[in-house]
Formats: sequence, structure tokens, C-alpha cells
Amino acid sequence: MTGVQTCALPISLVSVLLAVVLFAQYRFNRDYSGVGWWAAGQASVAAGFLVSMLRGDSLVGHIAVPLYQGLLALGAVFVYVGVALFLNRREWWGWLIIVWGALVCWSTFFTFVVDDAQLRSMALYIALATILLGAGVTLWRRRISAVRGSAAFLSIVFIASDRK
Repeated sequence: MTGVQTCALPISLVSVLLAVVLFAQYRFNRDYSGVGWWAAGQASVAAGFLVSMLRGDSLVGHIAVPLYQGLLALGAVFVYVGVALFLNRREWWGWLIIVWGALVCWSTFFTFVVDDAQLRSMALYIALATILLGAGVTLWRRRISAVRGSAAFLSIVFIASDRK
């Protein structure tokens, strides 16, 4: 196992456990909108890390690269949607689809046409930063009084996680 695979395995296992916990929370308490989206987002992140373990020089290894990057970004998209729905905020989701689609196209191009890991990584971090910044700003601007302190803390976490 390579170093990346060694790191990806425990991260994916923790992500799976978190997705299960969020899904259980969603099933037992449907009073809050968005929790199911958080579970889906965490499951997507877990799947992304599991797929990242397939990376390599083979065709499957090359296909795994845009797939795992797309799954990680899709997880962030689902978390953003969950945050907005939790706050009972309906928004135009088109920009999220554009950011996600651009990342997948970029990652595919810089995997199969011009093999450049740095440009792929840069695109992933920019996409994640954009989505998480959007989630943080939405949470900060739309926080409700019942969860004002938690919303403020989580906004700071989302915004601070953009600093890689």
C-alpha cells in the first residue's frame, strides 16, 4: 500500500461511519431539513476516498482520478445544499453544478490529455474552497436564532477550511 492509500483508507472508514451516523440522525429525527443531504455528502466523500485508492498507471487507475475528485466535490455540494435546506433557504443551485462540472472536465482533461497532478489538485482545492466558502457565507448570513452560536462556529469552520 502506498502512502496515499494508507491515508485514504482510515479517512474513508471514518467518513463511512460519519455518513451512517448522519443517516441515522436523518431517519430518527426528520424535524430538520438538510440532514439527509449531509449524510449523502459524507457518503460521497467516503466513496471518493475509497476510489482514490485505485489510482495508478492502469486505465482503471486513470479513470479513478476524475472520479474520486468528482465524488469529493459532490460531497461538498451535498453539504452546501443540506446547509441551505437546514436554514429553509431555497437557492439557485446552478452555480454548484457549474463548479462541479468544471472540476470534473478539468480533472478528466489533465488526467487523460495532459497528465498534470498539480493542476488537477489545484482545481480540486479551488472547487472545494468555492463550495465551502459558499456554504459558510450562506450559514453566516442566514443563521437562525435557535442555532445562532453553532451556526457562527460552523461558518467559521467552513470558511477557515478554505485555507489550504
